Amino acid sequence: MSRVSVQQQGVVKMPGTPTYPKESHTLALIYEALAAAEDMATCRHTDQLTAGFAEPRLHHLAKGLNRLAAVAGVHVARTSYMDAVESFRYDLFSKWTSVGMVRSALQDPAAFDSAYSSLQDDVSRELFDWFVHVRVAYATIGEQALTLYPAPIGREDYAKVILSLGKRTPEGYRACKWIIDSEPVAIVDSMLREQYSLPGVVEAESGDVVLDIGAYKGETALWFADRVGPEGLVLALEPGLQTGVVLRRNIERNLSAAMASIGVLQYAAGAHEGPARFIATADSSSTVSIEGDVTVAMTAVDAMVVEQHLGRVDFMKMDIEGGEVDVLRGAEETLKKFTPRLAISVYHKPHNLPDVVALIRETHSDYEFRLSHRSPGLGGYRLVRSCLAVEQRPLDRGNGMGACHPSEPADCGGTMPGMSMAQSVAACIISYNPDAVVSRVVEAVRRQVSDVFVIDNDSAQKNRAWLAEVRNDQHVIVLENTENRGVAGALNQAAAMALDRGFKWLLLLDQDSIPPSDLVERLMREATDAVCLEQVAVLCPVSIGPDAAMPTTMTAAVMRPVDSAMNAGSVVRLKAWQAVSGYDEGLFIDYVDCDFCFKCRQSGWTIMEAQDVVMVHAAGSPTRHRFLWKRPLTSNHSALRRYYITRNRIILYRRYWHFAPLWIIRRVYHDVKEVAAVVLFESDRRLKVTAIQAGVVDGLRGVTGQALPERSSYLEGKDG
Repeated sequence: MSRVSVQQQGVVKMPGTPTYPKESHTLALIYEALAAAEDMATCRHTDQLTAGFAEPRLHHLAKGLNRLAAVAGVHVARTSYMDAVESFRYDLFSKWTSVGMVRSALQDPAAFDSAYSSLQDDVSRELFDWFVHVRVAYATIGEQALTLYPAPIGREDYAKVILSLGKRTPEGYRACKWIIDSEPVAIVDSMLREQYSLPGVVEAESGDVVLDIGAYKGETALWFADRVGPEGLVLALEPGLQTGVVLRRNIERNLSAAMASIGVLQYAAGAHEGPARFIATADSSSTVSIEGDVTVAMTAVDAMVVEQHLGRVDFMKMDIEGGEVDVLRGAEETLKKFTPRLAISVYHKPHNLPDVVALIRETHSDYEFRLSHRSPGLGGYRLVRSCLAVEQRPLDRGNGMGACHPSEPADCGGTMPGMSMAQSVAACIISYNPDAVVSRVVEAVRRQVSDVFVIDNDSAQKNRAWLAEVRNDQHVIVLENTENRGVAGALNQAAAMALDRGFKWLLLLDQDSIPPSDLVERLMREATDAVCLEQVAVLCPVSIGPDAAMPTTMTAAVMRPVDSAMNAGSVVRLKAWQAVSGYDEGLFIDYVDCDFCFKCRQSGWTIMEAQDVVMVHAAGSPTRHRFLWKRPLTSNHSALRRYYITRNRIILYRRYWHFAPLWIIRRVYHDVKEVAAVVLFESDRRLKVTAIQAGVVDGLRGVTGQALPERSSYLEGKDG
């Protein structure tokens, strides 16, 4: 390749690309980097070719060995050769973004030139040159690009900062005055190297309202809260459910009175409001993508500012894996109205830098642009912008309800405007030949919700007297079915009635499980404090048996996602019930709750368990037995129930083997132990074994619905 510069050559023509003007600064940088990369690759290639000349015997010996080793698919190589190969390696993210940037710059050099001309100082312009040089080189020679064009901070210096964190404790790493549960790189970049500020130029100041978009595990939110002080406010947006739990735990552990309030909003930010697919399994690289594995709630900054009643926004940080341009499109009014200082990552996608600059210049012409880079690699490249004139106005939190103070959580789908939490929840009790306990269940739940729906599944006449008593309460709605609709059918009836009356949540209760007096309040409060309710389909307590000891210690996370939730004591979002077409009435009774939870999870919803809310629930008529040194528990379900339990388990295993394989493996292990306990300890074991066998056969055949009359009469008649 000729070493003639773009300026000397006049115009440049490359196959498949248009003619470029000679004055393009970006093209000059590209050709300089290509020339330098060619020189380095040539030198390395020559070194490899001549390496054998110094030791010809060893060279020939290696060739002979390789002829033999080739039979086994093995190749013998010198250490020096392998070192050279290793030095030209690359990671896929850097390779993709580098190749993409070169392609983008060749197609549209004017956009990159415009971004360059917008930079305000020599340091930023030098970083732009380095950015283009190293990206072009990385696209051709991999990691050697960082040898050819070293980053502003060396790897050894950066490693020393990482090592300064010391060993991880069970709670996390100690960084200055904080203990953070996160990765060392995230802690160092955000808290120690302060990558989202240019001191004296663009930084969060005392009393600022800060939007931390892409808060991850709270490193930046805490750093901002410390900088802006108690007069300020930080809103942290992070859509990841698991990440959000860690984020809140870090905030609870480290937030002090000398810091700003931090509100956590479990949203992805984008150009508009609505659901979005999200890759939640990539840790700090998790991002909104059509290939995402979960569905999350997405908001636009403009809408969020209105929703939170913010009187101003002073600083916005965006680091969301390439979604920065979309966020800016959804923040145009915020930029025009408040002119906040900005710190935005611009290295995630090939055309991020020119796109971000162009979009901000279109929205507000008074911004100045600077570049910052505080990483030893290609990541960590930030575009920071300062406004020529920003008037610092007093903090205005509107009516005080939307500022997302920890004691005043934002409404993320819990209730409708003007509706209290209790008014948004109804309760459902399904009865079938109940005993006297059911009246106590109604009494216990009536104080916690607005309406109670009692669905009776064609109980015997002698077991219906209690229904006349509860009918006297205008907030207890009784529906008496003329046939047994099963648990699934009755739940669908109650959900439809609750939805028609404007309720958003439905509490599910068995006829023999008395709920704690504060069950609804605690479930909703804990969930609102820990997660964004917009993504939650089911909230459930910890379920324990009547003879189990009450938990004395809880996990660090108050709310945790679970595979499924038992109906008794769970609160179901009616929007989710509607979205997945309700409960499967073909299952009739057992595993209806589990199937519903799996359908919700497949549709992007989550199931959350409150670790410090306990519900006592008896499965069947449990009894303990002595067997050697163990005390196994049996449920003593009837033979007919054994049929339903077994059949529906098999149906769920076939239905969800690809979605929940680990759950199925655990359940099969539990099934084996359960059947053994039935055979060893329960009464009517022969009939129950027959019921289990029939359940296996019908489950494999896909039989659903209520058991055939002849089978029901046989199993019930012999079972007593």
